[in-house]
Amino acid sequence: MRVNDLYPAISGEGVHAGVPVAIIRLQGCNLSCKYCDTKEAWNGSTGKEVDPIELVEKNVWPRWALITGGEPLMQAEDVCKMVDALQQKGVLVEIETNGSFSPPDWWKRVDCWSADVKCPSSGMAGRSAKDWLGTREQDQVKFVVADEEDLSFVLRTVPYGFRATPTILISPTYPWSQEWLQRCAAFCMNQGFRLSLQLHKIIYGERRGV
Repeated sequence: MRVNDLYPAISGEGVHAGVPVAIIRLQGCNLSCKYCDTKEAWNGSTGKEVDPIELVEKNVWPRWALITGGEPLMQAEDVCKMVDALQQKGVLVEIETNGSFSPPDWWKRVDCWSADVKCPSSGMAGRSAKDWLGTREQDQVKFVVADEEDLSFVLRTVPYGFRATPTILISPTYPWSQEWLQRCAAFCMNQGFRLSLQLHKIIYGERRGV
């Protein structure tokens, strides 16, 4: 498994925002979103090669671990081994995916998934697997939105009256303007979605490894 970084943090967004986590950032991504803030994790030939089970055994873990990237499902077999090893230690696991791969056959073993659906502003629209909208209540689907075209895309993508599972997150692109934050807040109130800001950006700005 190729790993970019491992560090303790406060979960920055989504339904677990503010929760202490260990972030395991994997190396390699099959997309290249225009607004990506972790481009250093794109190249799958860099990073550090580690054994996923040894990585789990050699570290002390908080209640939650967040596996992110890059794109974790590019290394799905090793990620599955890591999930099993973490859960054997009593650790709850969230996985962030860019949403371009369908859920693997072991997806229900993960405590929480956070999957993106790529909007037009990402430059990657059309690359998302729509079956992430059919997962569980504890899972979440995120739309990173930069403009009105993106909000219209959300309404075309999410079935009308969607209130069941998973949680729909609306995440304004950073840096934010007050006007755009208010527009996204109004959109969420009107549609029943959940506004998700990047808490780590509020606290630390553009710093890496936090």
